[in-house]
Amino acid sequence: MDYFSTGKIAKDWSISVRTLRYYDEIQLVTPTYKDDYGKRFYTQLDLLRLQKVLLLKKANMSLEDIQKLIDETTVSSVLDIHLQTLKASIDDIVQAQKYTQTLRNSVDLEGEIGWEQLLPLTLKESEDHTPLTKEWETSLPKLENDDGQIKKWMNIIKRIELCLKNGEVPSSDVAQLIASDVEIYSMEMFNGNQALSEQFWEARRSKEQSKSLNLYPIKQEVIEFLESALTYMNNKS
Repeated sequence: MDYFSTGKIAKDWSISVRTLRYYDEIQLVTPTYKDDYGKRFYTQLDLLRLQKVLLLKKANMSLEDIQKLIDETTVSSVLDIHLQTLKASIDDIVQAQKYTQTLRNSVDLEGEIGWEQLLPLTLKESEDHTPLTKEWETSLPKLENDDGQIKKWMNIIKRIELCLKNGEVPSSDVAQLIASDVEIYSMEMFNGNQALSEQFWEARRSKEQSKSLNLYPIKQEVIEFLESALTYMNNKS
């Protein structure tokens, strides 16, 4: 029978000698043999048990729970637990990526802004979704997105802000070009569904609904300018 010393296991498995000693002390992984000097030696069966412990630890299971379950846990159940942990980790990474993109897009919109303005954006989204969210959530231009659609809408906002800065009126050629682009983008976003597009803009006028949908922020003066430009364009046609 082959025996493996504490030092060799620590080196080969990247685990500290202190950890191995602690597992022995709490009788979680005990070596099959100890010599007269107290030196520990492990067998292949001992190492298999250690592998199970390390795997369950990676599944965020406490040592106390591992002690209760390790002798009853099958290979299949261990793998299922580990798979659940991996999926949860992926979900956490995806959520972190969304938050980071939200902050990045916010900076692109507002320029260098303070932390006090960014922190609310990282709060957990409301679970109270509107019917619009359930049906079209993947289509909406959210701050967490990193695609051409969000860039288009951010560009629209900047163009309107420039109009306001330069004193342009909603009936100007520049404003009318923006209004035309907005109608095109809206129809693209909702695949030509005019009714849903109107529902979206109705929700967009409300700060509360926009926040619950996690949409990019728009200043009230920007919305008012855009509505005036759209009204002028529709009345003219």
